[in-house]
Amino acid sequence: MATAIDIAFLVVYVLGAFAYASALTLSLRQAAPVWSTARRSGPLGASGVALFAWSAVWFVVLGLDQFIDMATGFTRRSWLDLVQLLLVFGFPPLIMSTTMRESHVAEWPPRPRRWAERVLALGYVLGATGAVFAGSVALQLLRVPNADLAIGLTIAGLFTLAGVFSGLVLQRNPRRAATAESHRLRRVLNGLFIVLALMNFVPVFSSTSALSFGTLGQMMSVTPLLFLSATTYYENRFEFYDLLVKRGAMLLATLLTLGAFFAVALPLLDALPRDTTRPWLFALAAVPLMMGAPRMARVLSRQLDRAWFGRYFTPVTAVTTVLASMQSATDEASLIAAAETSLKEVLGVTVRLGTEDVTPEDARVAFKVDGSVADPSIWVVVPHVPGERTLLSEDLTLLRSLGTVVTYLVENVRLQQRRQEQDLLEQELRVQSSQSELKALRAQINPHFLFNALNTVASLIHSNPARADRAVEQLSEVFRHTLRRSDSEWAPLDQELTFATAYLDVEEARFGDRLRYTVDADATSRRALIPSMLVHTLVENAVKHGIAQRRGVGTIDIEASAADGRLVLAVTDNGPGPQSTPEAAAFARKAGEQFGLRSVRDRLLGHFGADARFTLERDETRGVTVARLELPVVTPDARGAGAVELRA
Repeated sequence: MATAIDIAFLVVYVLGAFAYASALTLSLRQAAPVWSTARRSGPLGASGVALFAWSAVWFVVLGLDQFIDMATGFTRRSWLDLVQLLLVFGFPPLIMSTTMRESHVAEWPPRPRRWAERVLALGYVLGATGAVFAGSVALQLLRVPNADLAIGLTIAGLFTLAGVFSGLVLQRNPRRAATAESHRLRRVLNGLFIVLALMNFVPVFSSTSALSFGTLGQMMSVTPLLFLSATTYYENRFEFYDLLVKRGAMLLATLLTLGAFFAVALPLLDALPRDTTRPWLFALAAVPLMMGAPRMARVLSRQLDRAWFGRYFTPVTAVTTVLASMQSATDEASLIAAAETSLKEVLGVTVRLGTEDVTPEDARVAFKVDGSVADPSIWVVVPHVPGERTLLSEDLTLLRSLGTVVTYLVENVRLQQRRQEQDLLEQELRVQSSQSELKALRAQINPHFLFNALNTVASLIHSNPARADRAVEQLSEVFRHTLRRSDSEWAPLDQELTFATAYLDVEEARFGDRLRYTVDADATSRRALIPSMLVHTLVENAVKHGIAQRRGVGTIDIEASAADGRLVLAVTDNGPGPQSTPEAAAFARKAGEQFGLRSVRDRLLGHFGADARFTLERDETRGVTVARLELPVVTPDARGAGAVELRA
C-alpha cells in the first residue's frame, strides 16, 4: 500500500528528472557569449553536460522503480537496483571534474594544477573500478566475504574523496572567494558533501545491505537535486534559472492539480457506463481543468516574477515605460540619460549606454548593438553593483530588445543632427529634387509604424517568442536600411525589394492573417538602379491606405520587369482604394500625396523629367489599386557614363 511518503518521493523523483533534463536541454541551447561578453562561468563543459545527463537518468530510474513498486505492491527488482548501484559510482568523478572546470583550475600554477588533474584521474579510475566490483558482486560473478560492507565503504570513500577534493578546489580558487555568495555556496556545498559521505557510512556500520534502498536510501537519492538547487540559488550560475524554476513550478502545480482532480473525479466517473462513450465522458469531465490551465500558468508565472525574481514590469509595460521616458529628449545625451534611468526602473539594475570606447571587462552583462555604417555600435553594459539583482534569461531577452530600440532612437537623433548640419553647410544642392528627397527620407521613418511594431513584438514575446525574435530582426533591418539608404541617392532594385520584404514581414506580424504579399521580379530588373526608398514609399502607402482600411484578408503584390531599356514596377493592393469614401479621399490627399506619393513624383521628375511616369489607379473590375512606375533602366556603369540605356 502506497503511503504519503512514497508518493512524495515519487513526485520528487519526477521533479528531479524534469529539472535535470530541462537544465541539460537549456544548457545545450545556451549560446556562446555573443551578446553577453562577461559570463561568470561560461557555457557548460563536457563534464557539466555529462553530470546533468547522468543525474537526469538517475532520477528517471528512481522514478520508474518507485512507480513500479507502488503499482505492484513494492516487489523488489534486482535489475533496477543494479542500475541504481552502478549509477552511484559515476557521481563522484563527475562532480570532481565539474568542480575543477568551474573553478578555473587551468589558470593555476603548474604544480597545483598537475596535483588536481592526478586526483581527478584517480577519481575516475576508482569510480570505474568500484562499479565493476559492485556489478560483479550483484551478478554473483564475484564472491567475497562481507561484500556489502566493501561496496558501502567504496561508495562512502568515493563521495568523501569528491567532497574533500571539491572543497579544496573551491577554497583555493580566488575568483569564487571574491564574493559573499561564493563563500556561502562553498560552505553549503561542503556541508552537502559531509552529509552525503556520512549517509553512505551509516549503512556500512549498521550492516545494511548496499543493494537495498529504504528511507535512508531515498533521502540519499535526492541529493543531486540539492546540489542543483544550491548552485542555482546561491550563485545563479545559469541564466536560464528563471525558466527552470518556472517549468518546475508549473510541473508541480500540474501534478498537484491533476492529483486532486482525479482524487475527486475518479470515484464519480467509475459509475459511468462502460461502453464507447466512457472515454468521451472522461474527456468532457476534464474540460474545465484544461480550460483553466493557461490561466493558471499565466498567474503562476506572474506571481513567480513578482515574488521570486523581482520583476514588476511586463514586457508591454516595460517597452511603454522606456519609450515614454525618451519622448521629451532633444539630443543624444538627454536621450541616453533618460534611457538609462528608465532601464534601471524597469530591470532593477544599473545600465550604462555608450559607444565602443566603453570597456566591459568587469561587467556582469555587456553586449553591443551594431548601428549603421555611419554610426558606431552602442554598448549596453550592466556593471557590478553590490546589492543589485541578477539578470536571468527573460531579463536579458528584454534588455536586448530594449537595447535595440534605444540604439535605433539614438541613431535617429544622430541622423537628424547630421541632416541639420548638412542643411546649414550645403545650401546649394545639385538639384532641387535632392532637398525634397532628404525631407521625404526623414518622413519615411514613421513613428506610428515604430510604435505599432513594438507593441506587436511586446504582445508576441509570451505567445510566440520565435515570431517575436524574427519580428525584432526584421524591424532592425527596416530601420538599418532606412538609415543606410538616407546617405545614398541610388540603390539596386534588389536591395529595395529586400527592404520592402523586411517591412512587410514586420507588418505581417502586426496584421497576422489579414496580410499576404508576393514579390515577383526578373533578374534584369533586380540589377537596375532606382532612387532609394522609392519602392518602400509605394508599399507603405499600400499598407496604410489599402490593407489597414480592409476588414478581410488583404494582399499586396509587387511586380517588376525590364525590357527594351524600360523598367516597369507595380505595387497592387486589394484595399478599398483612396477614393472609397470622402474621408478616405481627404486622408489620402493630406497624408499620402503630401508626404509620400508627391515625393515620388517630384523625385522622378527631378531625375528623369518627362521620361518617367507614375500613376495611381483604381481597377474596380478586379477590386484593386495599382501604383505603377515606368522609368528608364539605370545600371551602375551606365549612370557613371551619363547614360540610361539597358546593359547586359
